[in-house]
Amino acid sequence: MISPRTRPRESGVTLIITLVMLVMLTLFVLAGIRLANVNLRITGNFQWQKQMEMLTDSAIEQLVSSSATFDDAAVQAGTAAAKDICSDGSVVTAGTCSITNPKIGSVTAPQCTKSQPATGYTKKLGELAPDDNNWVIKADATDSVSGAKVTLYRGVTVRMLAEHCPE
Repeated sequence: MISPRTRPRESGVTLIITLVMLVMLTLFVLAGIRLANVNLRITGNFQWQKQMEMLTDSAIEQLVSSSATFDDAAVQAGTAAAKDICSDGSVVTAGTCSITNPKIGSVTAPQCTKSQPATGYTKKLGELAPDDNNWVIKADATDSVSGAKVTLYRGVTVRMLAEHCPE
């Protein structure tokens, strides 16, 4: 048996190497956790943005689906007010969203940008032929939780009686 006095001196290199490796492993784990959190945030923001896009697209579809939208006297005069988009996707008169269904955005009134005679029709003196009118509708929405913002423009062509495009 070797007595404590005759034991060779140990320098502790193994302990230092083990501690360095442990610190490096800890740094790799922390970097992995940080990367996972960033990826999770990116994915969450992308989902919020897509939800806002779907809501604004739905709001525009609600307006486009009714021909009365384009025949409205205020739209024809170019004085129509914007409408609000509520959090459930409904389009309502400005200021009528509720506390339980708050406003997330707005939809502008359609604006006619171009009018041209409809193809396949002949215009005789004193008669009205239909026109193909190009309209632009803009919708924007902002999510109050994530801050995701979306602005969506939609162009639509509507065949109407002549002289219904206030250019």
